[in-house]
Amino acid sequence: MPPTKHNGIKQNKGEEQDEIRLRSFNSDQNEALLDMIKVETLREMDIVSDDEINKASKQSKNSVQTGIDILNDKLPKLSDKQLSEFEERITNKMATKKAFENQIAGKGFSIVEMLTSCTTNWGISPTESHQWIRDYLIPHYPMGNFRND
Repeated sequence: MPPTKHNGIKQNKGEEQDEIRLRSFNSDQNEALLDMIKVETLREMDIVSDDEINKASKQSKNSVQTGIDILNDKLPKLSDKQLSEFEERITNKMATKKAFENQIAGKGFSIVEMLTSCTTNWGISPTESHQWIRDYLIPHYPMGNFRND
């Protein structure tokens, strides 16, 4: 079979299949990484303990399956407030990860801006500071992905 062109480089059919398999493998790795990030985020939020993670790890030899089991158990039980915080943390982590990847790959300059509070300097409680961010900062600095190339 004649070689085909891909990104300006001639490839044989076998090389194309290898590339497709590699892309599929990388996709599976990215899903597994995302599950690990989600489990770590739940741990940071004190929704899942280290003991629960260790117990689940002992029950399953597969770390990916362990993460999936923990997520399937914990995510449906989150309150709306916890789920919102969880989604914000995941979004921030993924945006930061992508910014570093773009920078390393030489795709140009990346910036991730996060709205945070400093309860000590503001002299208010953490709950009040989060409310202040929602009421005053977010309307002036809307959250979103303004460009994602």
